[in-house]
Amino acid sequence: MVDQVSLLQWIAQSDRLLWGEFYPEPALLTRAEMLGTSEAAAVWGIDMLTLPPLCKKIDQEKSHVDLFGRYQNQVQKLAELMDKEFPVCDDYFLTDWDAAKKHHIKTSLLLEGPIQMLSNVMPFEAFLIACMKEQRLMKDIMERYAAYLLQVVELAKQQGALAVVLGDDVAGQAGLMYSPRWLDVMYFPWLEDFVRQTKMQVVVHSDGDIRSLVDRYRSVGVVGVQSVERAASMRVEELVEKYPDFLFWGGIDSVCFQGEMDLLREEISRLKKLKKQGALLMAGSSTGLLDGGMEPAAFIEMGKCLRA
Repeated sequence: MVDQVSLLQWIAQSDRLLWGEFYPEPALLTRAEMLGTSEAAAVWGIDMLTLPPLCKKIDQEKSHVDLFGRYQNQVQKLAELMDKEFPVCDDYFLTDWDAAKKHHIKTSLLLEGPIQMLSNVMPFEAFLIACMKEQRLMKDIMERYAAYLLQVVELAKQQGALAVVLGDDVAGQAGLMYSPRWLDVMYFPWLEDFVRQTKMQVVVHSDGDIRSLVDRYRSVGVVGVQSVERAASMRVEELVEKYPDFLFWGGIDSVCFQGEMDLLREEISRLKKLKKQGALLMAGSSTGLLDGGMEPAAFIEMGKCLRA
């Protein structure tokens, strides 16, 4: 494992506002005429990429597994997952990580959490029913899934990853999509064990209004959240005042990357001012992903503004 500072140390020690993103999607790379993820990040000035573990498609039997290790062929019932094996470490390669190092770009590991994984591999209605009626079986599957994720984390450590970013969308703009009681019974105990076993700093990604969960995230060892949607009442000025030792990453509305340059500059200016006041912040798209509908010129402008 590479000996280096942690994510929070790197952010806190920087004399400027840093820029972190998930990976640019292929459609955006094509539109920007970029050959790869790391090349784009270097041209635009992104300081950190959060990359998924790309899964080798070795043979036909394993070709149904996508880059998150998620089964593309959806199951209809939770019990069907008990008959499936998650990929093993030998099924992964991290070529994008090596390219990032050549461009001196920091990296973190992007993983799907159990809520995201389960709600994607089966019909959402069936998932919600299982949440209420099959909690024992769900806990068993979540434990197996954690063991699988921890294998991938070990690979990322060897590549010098600064942190793990765990994606679990638990809210929309109007608030939580799951009851606090269910989250306390099913999700947060799992998350606490996962954070403890990774022995790395863990950031949780969730869209929407998650203000009511920040204290809970902190209590299980999560060091920050990624998204920070102003449209979802996640006002970063209020959040950093209430939680000065917690990382808030994101804060740039996705419309800013679709040609709204004045709004982009306004958002960056707001975050830079808070950074100068000592807030623990990292700039980035509130969606995390950079997609084909965004304007490459906006990323060039953001890089210039952050370094001005």
